[in-house]
Parts: sequence; structure tokens; C-alpha cells
Amino acid sequence: STLFPYTTLFRSITGSALTTSLQNVATYHRLEFEGIKELSKEERLSLYQNEMFPNATKFVDVTALKTTNPIIYQIYDVYDELNNLLGTLYRGITIGASYSQITTIEFLIGIDINNKYTGFYMIEDNETPGKTADYYEQGYSVSIIGQSLDSNVVLDAVSGATTTYDRLMAAFEEITRYHLEDYLDRPDSVDVELTHLQAAFPQAAQFETIYDQLPYDTK
Repeated sequence: STLFPYTTLFRSITGSALTTSLQNVATYHRLEFEGIKELSKEERLSLYQNEMFPNATKFVDVTALKTTNPIIYQIYDVYDELNNLLGTLYRGITIGASYSQITTIEFLIGIDINNKYTGFYMIEDNETPGKTADYYEQGYSVSIIGQSLDSNVVLDAVSGATTTYDRLMAAFEEITRYHLEDYLDRPDSVDVELTHLQAAFPQAAQFETIYDQLPYDTK
């Protein structure tokens, strides 16, 4: 772990709370004594994705190659320095808990090649300030790390944020379903104008697609 190397040792709710407390102390020390400012959204994204895949050297955006889903904003295939596939990182977005206006919650879910969770992090929302603060603690939901996608996994509940929790659980379950059922699906083929194809092969008079005949397995 980047901020706390023993995160994976703590799997229980009590352990997660202890992990969070120690990470808060580390964050306070960095801010007060090292002058490190609050992280931006993109800095949090970089930090969290490396928390979930510490051996990764490359995050490849494959969103355009996958079937679409209204909750999924981006999909990354994750590789190490030897170009071995480590897993998949999902960047999702769902409707928030506010009843007075439309709000959104953005989060990350990591899944390794053995279909086990590598973590869950919220990276931004526009909820009422302080409404979902506990969800942003670095140790939140660390208990799911290493658990299989087909097990009965639930995120830790946060007191006073029932609607937020329900929305997150629904999004969490939908991405889990997507990874198990839709991740390897072939996107629909796209019709292309003959003139566009002839730009690459000017002498050709006819093109025959083999898209649907080839195996599709990014792994």
C-alpha cells in the first residue's frame, strides 16, 4: 500500500477501522509537517489505482472496445512491466443521495484476473458537504480485498448515509455482474462506408467483414 503498507493484513471491520485511523494519522502528518496539500481528483485517481494494483505499470483504456453500461464511465485493463494482464479497473458513476437536486458519486472498483476484488474507492461526489465523509477514508471497504466476485460480498455500511449506501451497493453489484457476464462480450459491429475503406485500399472494389467470426477474448 502506498500510504500504509500493511493494509492487506486487516480484513475485519475492526481491522479496517484501525487501518483507516492509522492512514488518517499519516495523512495529517504529511499535511501538517510535510506541507502536502489535499489531493486533486486526478491525484486521488492515480493514488487509488496504484493502491489496487501496486505492481501495475500500464493502465489501458479499453472502454470503446467493450459493451456499454450506464454506470460504467471507463474500463482499464491493467498490466505489469512484462505486459502480463493483472486485472481490470472500473471507473463508475451513479446518482447520489440528495433529494433536493441531482447529485453524482464517482468510484473505482478493481478486479484481478482471478475474479477477486482488489479494492473499492470513492473518488468524488457533489453531495452535501460532509454527508458521505466516511466513504472517502482510505481504509473504507478494505475488507473486500481478495474476496471472490461470486461470494456474498457487501460494502461496510456508514451511519447516517443509508441512501448513499444503497446507491453504491446497487452500482457495486451491477459492475460485478457486468464483469462476470458482459466484460468479454463483443461490441456490435459498425457499418463503414465503402469510400472510407477504399481510402486504405484504393484498388479494392469489395470488402468482406470477418469481425463476427474471430474469437474475442482480451485475456
